Amino acid sequence: MALELLNQSGQVLLALNFTPSFSLSSYGGEYRETNVTSFSFILEEPSDVREVTLSHGGNIIENVEASAHPPVIAITWPAPGVVFKQNISIQWNATDADGDPLVYGVGISSDGGFTWHTVAMNLPTTTAEFDINETFLNGTEDFLIRVRASDGFWTSEDLQNASFAFNQTCSDVDGDSVCDISDNCVADVNPLQENFEGDALGDICDSDDDDDGVRDLMDRCPFSVLPELVPTQKLLPNHFADTDGDGWFESAAADHLIDNALHFNATRGCSCAEVLAVKGGQDLGQNKYGCTGGTLQAFIRGRVKS
Repeated sequence: MALELLNQSGQVLLALNFTPSFSLSSYGGEYRETNVTSFSFILEEPSDVREVTLSHGGNIIENVEASAHPPVIAITWPAPGVVFKQNISIQWNATDADGDPLVYGVGISSDGGFTWHTVAMNLPTTTAEFDINETFLNGTEDFLIRVRASDGFWTSEDLQNASFAFNQTCSDVDGDSVCDISDNCVADVNPLQENFEGDALGDICDSDDDDDGVRDLMDRCPFSVLPELVPTQKLLPNHFADTDGDGWFESAAADHLIDNALHFNATRGCSCAEVLAVKGGQDLGQNKYGCTGGTLQAFIRGRVKS
């Protein structure tokens, strides 16, 4: 067998010849020879590698070509400093500019990154679960998570930059394995601790997830991003936008800003940007200078509908 690393012009940068070793496998208590085996090599990567080929007797069995961009990955949970009781849900975001399908490998370290325990390999999803009782690891305050994303050629990784802890004797009222001392919703199960606006309450027990003063049950836009990005230039008279993120629309007079001109209750919790998104069209002027009073009134009266 031969493993070759090639550059873009097809020149061989590195070649490795090897003979696979086929071991015996147990089937129903009997040992038989198998024609399936795995192998791995750690190689110094030459610069400008664009293709890897595997061949036998001069015939290419498999080849993988490099895409233009490596994956981008970021761990979103667990958060540093959280104390878990037994198991955790691990979550991350990943993108690939080339649209390649990605698979993931997850590792956990109990000694601050010196050694790693494999949690999962070749995952097609962006979540994984880890149960400390299923390992030989002990509960410490020095756990780290590492997640690697592969597009079949390039591999990228994200390493959690601060540790978290396990405490199997902690109080956990809702049984979500997040100790009460760290749980943002002590009485509600939320193992991922989702928290849109990053306040003291998780989304599942927060009656106003975006802190706009409109309770979620009445909020048509319960996840408004505030302060909003409209206007992109400046707020004009008879135009409205929440520029300070307090759930009130500001407006402008000729020589000063009019604070708290209209509460989000009037728009059932929707910002100017969200009103314009429902309205449709480009609305370049209102994106630059804020929603006009007419646009807000049409939305309030139900004339602007999604």
